[in-house]
Amino acid sequence: MFVDIELNAANIDARLIPRQAEFERLIAKYSGRKHGIAVSSDTSGLHLLTRA
Repeated sequence: MFVDIELNAANIDARLIPRQAEFERLIAKYSGRKHGIAVSSDTSGLHLLTRA
């Protein structure tokens, strides 16, 4: 069962990658920046913000 869950998660991730790249591109364009980065949580985003 654990393997099935991991494989299903990998399939979900594979489908989201093109959308994630498009989202990052649109956010970068909207904010007038060269790059945009999608993160998995608010906490991850705040952590990156403190490192920028």
